[in-house]
Amino acid sequence: MEKLVGNLYPNTIEFCRQKLLAYLPHPSLAVPCDELPDLYMCFVDTTPGKGSDIACWRLGSYLLWMLDQIPTFNDAEKRARWIGYVLFGCEALGLFTNDESRAIVREDVNQSKSTT
Repeated sequence: MEKLVGNLYPNTIEFCRQKLLAYLPHPSLAVPCDELPDLYMCFVDTTPGKGSDIACWRLGSYLLWMLDQIPTFNDAEKRARWIGYVLFGCEALGLFTNDESRAIVREDVNQSKSTT
């Protein structure tokens, strides 16, 4: 699919991408969810209390992959749903707060309104 010229959430996508790239141990492995188990088995930490790191890295990798897919969608509502999922996932990982995600989306909405 071709990427759309006008991306509806450029600041939000870049904000999330930078947070995820800083968070993931190997961000170049951003892949769809169905491919994650085999790729990330090498990151399982057997230290007591650290078992959840693998699940967090899987989610982070999936969110990074989602960010790459969003600009390819022709359906604005689908892009909005995916952005919402990515924002929620990043908040769940503790990468930023809900107030921060609302502010960055507001910036994109205001920017979009000023260009139309």
